[in-house]
Amino acid sequence: QLTPENMAERIGEAAQAARATDRATIKQSQELHHQVHADQMRAVGTIRTKQEQRWHMLYCGGGAALAISLLWLVYPGWAASIGPQSWVWPERVASRTLGEPSLWDAGIRLMRAGSPDGWQAIVDAADLARENRDTIAACKKAAAKIKEPVRCTISISKR
Repeated sequence: QLTPENMAERIGEAAQAARATDRATIKQSQELHHQVHADQMRAVGTIRTKQEQRWHMLYCGGGAALAISLLWLVYPGWAASIGPQSWVWPERVASRTLGEPSLWDAGIRLMRAGSPDGWQAIVDAADLARENRDTIAACKKAAAKIKEPVRCTISISKR
C-alpha cells in the first residue's frame, strides 16, 4: 500500500504539519515586531512633542519679556502703578524722570510747572506763617483755652 507517491505525499503532509507551528510562531513574531515598532514611533512622537513644547514655552517667555520691555519703554508708569501705594513707586519714577534728588524737590518742580499761581500762593502762605509764628502760637493757645475761635492780628511784610 505504500507507494513512492504515497510516501512523498505523507512526507509532504508531515513537513506541512511541522512547518505550521513555525509559521504561526513567525506570524506571531512579526505581529509583535510591528506592535513594538508602532510603540517606538509613538514614543518618538511624544518626545518630539515634548521638545516642541519646550521650544514653544521658550518662545512665549521670550516674546512676553520683549512685549513687557517694549511696553515699559512706551509707558513706564504702568509698572510703577502695580505695586502697593505704600511703596510710592510712581512718585519715585517721577522723581527719577525729573532728575530731582528727592520726592520733595520733584513735587515742588511739578507744582511750579502745573500751577505757578497756586505754587506762589503756597509759598506766600508758608512765608506768612513763618513770619508770624509766635503770634499764631499765642492765638492757638488762647483758642484752646476758651475753646472757641479767637481773632488775631498778624503782620504782613511788603516784598
